[in-house]
Amino acid sequence: MLDRYTFSTHAMPMPRDELQVMRAVDELLGDLDAEARQRVLAWATAKFSVGPLLQAKSSREDQLAAEMPGIAVMRNQRLEVVLSDLKAQSGVDAALRLAHVVLFAYERLTGERSASTRKVLVPILREWRLYDGNTRARLATCKGIVRKGDLVSLDAPAKRYAQSVIDEILNPDVPGRWRPPVTTRGSNRRVRAGA
Repeated sequence: MLDRYTFSTHAMPMPRDELQVMRAVDELLGDLDAEARQRVLAWATAKFSVGPLLQAKSSREDQLAAEMPGIAVMRNQRLEVVLSDLKAQSGVDAALRLAHVVLFAYERLTGERSASTRKVLVPILREWRLYDGNTRARLATCKGIVRKGDLVSLDAPAKRYAQSVIDEILNPDVPGRWRPPVTTRGSNRRVRAGA
């Protein structure tokens, strides 16, 4: 699926062949690190005599203020999730969706393929009250999340899934049933009268 945060698209309908080429380019470039991606794009731009397709970040400060509108923003080298509804059906579904969105956004906003579980993913899951035994077990068995020590990343199919989750999140017509819990376990017990 095309990444609306990186590629610009035309206002008029595109021929089917053009879309297929764009999907192939998206998938192939998605597997490269930021520097390699920039080299490939510079080569393609020069080879086919076209103007710049992407606006390169001019400095590290620009990257620190990077944003995926309605999804996430980088502030002071920290990813902040700004979405309001994961459009999930359950807590475990919400945790999986959030993990995919976090890893996808982190790569897009920083250019780094992998994120630290301890410093990036777990704190955000905790903010959403989604870091529990069920989440840990489900994330450990999720085939699309690639682990290497503390670092985690998404493989190509998981990136496509993350993009589809983002599309649903941004679509006001897609309902979500799950909401973050308001109380913690045990805090909603009734107090006995006269106690």
